[in-house]
Amino acid sequence: AVVSTQSTGEAANVLFGIFALSFFISRIIYFPYSILYSAVVETGVYSDYSGGPALATLNTLLCVLYVLHLFWFSLALRLIAKFAKNEQPDGDLRSEDEAPTTSSEEDKKNN
Repeated sequence: AVVSTQSTGEAANVLFGIFALSFFISRIIYFPYSILYSAVVETGVYSDYSGGPALATLNTLLCVLYVLHLFWFSLALRLIAKFAKNEQPDGDLRSEDEAPTTSSEEDKKNN
């Protein structure tokens, strides 16, 4: 069966929207209110274990992970905004300082 490119692109956009919604719910809402809260606050309240440097390291790494989740979600929002404006994303959204290179420029770099 032949599937049109337009319907495939629309399906990909819908699936990306579902991914972004599930990412938002699981990583931006659920993660800080259940896992971070449990690791940072409840460990000291409900346990006699002080944890020392191991617990501090774990909590720091969990907070860094949450900051990364916020960054990744901001990239997804930028991509959704481009789709909403019916623009095609040009290149990689993660790097703003790189210009798209052509094959002739890449050949010059390799030589």
